[in-house]
Parts: sequence; structure tokens; C-alpha cells
Amino acid sequence: MSATARPAPADPDGPAHAVADEHRRRLTGYLAGLLAGAGHAEPEALAARLVLLVDGAIVTAMRERSPAAARVARGIAEMLLAA
Repeated sequence: MSATARPAPADPDGPAHAVADEHRRRLTGYLAGLLAGAGHAEPEALAARLVLLVDGAIVTAMRERSPAAARVARGIAEMLLAA
């Protein structure tokens, strides 16, 4: 596969998409609850950003076959939490 090749998008009506959507909703809600409890001003917005960061780190780690993306994501998350 070339570096520019892209897999076909997952079926948005399929069961895998439904499971991924539910996981994302639950993770976002869980993080928003933690952030609200810690006194963050906009817990839902920050939770959504952190979940996007997690998604990106997972995809990058899989593509690069390296855990380095997790370390970078952690640093970005620390900056977001401190802001």
C-alpha cells in the first residue's frame, strides 16, 4: 500500500461505527464529569478536545507502530489542562 492510500471509510450505519460512537460518547461524558469535579470552566468542551487528542494519538501510534504519539499527546493534554 502506498503512503497516500486510504482504506475505505467504515459503514456509518454498521455495528462497528455504532460501538465506536458509543465509546466516544461515554469517554467524553466520563472526562467531562472528572473535569467538572475538578472545577474546569468548560468541562464538555475540554473533554471533547481530549477525546480528539486520544483518537489522534491512537491512529498515529498504529500508523507509526510506535508509542511516541502517546507521549506527545500527554504533553498536549497537560497544556490543555493547565490553560
